[in-house]
Amino acid sequence: MNQKITRSVISTLIFGLAFSSLVFASSGGKEIHKQVDGINASIMFNSEEVMTGSNDFTIMLKDENNQPISNADVKVTVEMDGSMDMSSHDMGDSKTMATELKESSEKGEYMGSADFTNKGTWDVKTMFTVNGQDKNTTFNVDVVSSGPNWFIIGGFLGVIVLIIVIAALKKKKARNA
Repeated sequence: MNQKITRSVISTLIFGLAFSSLVFASSGGKEIHKQVDGINASIMFNSEEVMTGSNDFTIMLKDENNQPISNADVKVTVEMDGSMDMSSHDMGDSKTMATELKESSEKGEYMGSADFTNKGTWDVKTMFTVNGQDKNTTFNVDVVSSGPNWFIIGGFLGVIVLIIVIAALKKKKARNA
């Protein structure tokens, strides 16, 4: 009976450590709002911090009555902010990227992705056509360097240490028996 309880507790700890690190890794998204000629435009990224590499985002368009705007033609251009001091940053890999967004299943939401090659401030220039009128706005996005996710690494290290300790205890118990 004691061994069954011990095994259950150990199994629960292993799964708890593994999945708790994944919970810490996910968080709400970063959202930036702008208003253009009575239209509320927002951009939301899937993670709280926008990191170098590919990032999915959603552009949300709403009219002055806060109603979603459907069937808008939305295009996005992403480029490194030109107002930065060029001598202090390596701009060799930063590229301008243009993409046309696809309307999502939610009205007024348009989805796309952007590949940020360097850390720093990037301009996400959004051009959209609503009721035959062309509008545009620029979202300034701070991009940080993507590094290792220490919550996930720590969770896996915790599971590995726990497995090693359990193996050592079982080996010691087998010698004494």
